[in-house]
Amino acid sequence: MADSVFGRRLSRRTMLRGGVATALSLGGLAAVGACSPPKGAVGEPARKEPRPDYYPSDYGKLVEASKKEGGSLTIYSNMDSYNWEPILAGFMAHYPWIEEINTTNFDSSEVFQRHMAEASKARARASLLVSGDPISWRQMSEEDELELYESPEESKLPEFGKALPGVYVFSSDVILIAYNKLELSADEYPDSLESIARMTEQDEHRFKNKVTTYSTDSGFGLAIHLSYYRGLERAGKDPWAMYDRLLPITRAEESSGPMVDKIATGEYLAGYFMSSTIVI
Repeated sequence: MADSVFGRRLSRRTMLRGGVATALSLGGLAAVGACSPPKGAVGEPARKEPRPDYYPSDYGKLVEASKKEGGSLTIYSNMDSYNWEPILAGFMAHYPWIEEINTTNFDSSEVFQRHMAEASKARARASLLVSGDPISWRQMSEEDELELYESPEESKLPEFGKALPGVYVFSSDVILIAYNKLELSADEYPDSLESIARMTEQDEHRFKNKVTTYSTDSGFGLAIHLSYYRGLERAGKDPWAMYDRLLPITRAEESSGPMVDKIATGEYLAGYFMSSTIVI
């Protein structure tokens, strides 16, 4: 089988090939093109609040020093600009000398590829990286590429909020099933992996290569599959039972964008383990 499963059928072999990665949280951030947002996707800007009393007494010096570093910031991320709007509006209200913040909407692995390519030429532009690729976070940590900043907010985070030294969980996102309502009848709309498997088994010819999910070549996809696998394992269930039913009819993609587009056009009829930030 080819090294890449992009646009190809998944199998036990390709799933196992990716199964050696660490299970970090699906979203992370560390120090180191826009489209219209869906209705209701942009919340109110973060409110300007006084600095909490648990911050270090000399924290103000850090803030004052930032005024000498220029009025712009660059964030390499796998989030669209509308996801950033309320965050950046609140940040710039607190720190008005920051006049411009540039964000990207790369795929999870491209965040690191771009940063490392620039860093190798001593031209690193990004101050902050946000990505759901746990493999690259682990690699960055092992290669001492991260600024080991300890946030005053660290004690307020949930247990899973600090994935690695210098890496904090940015958000906890729901993973979804998506389907084409025009191509499926109402009684076929899937609401679980079991319903997808049962539906496809009833008409395998119709659904062959018409269901999609993340490739395990994608760090984000691998984290999802590995989390599902280990969750079933901890529950004493056979992790392969559902995969054995789904993989023969599944074609893999490396990011949610192509999955959503192909479901919308009818090339795929359904997809599972999809990113809610893209689907919604």
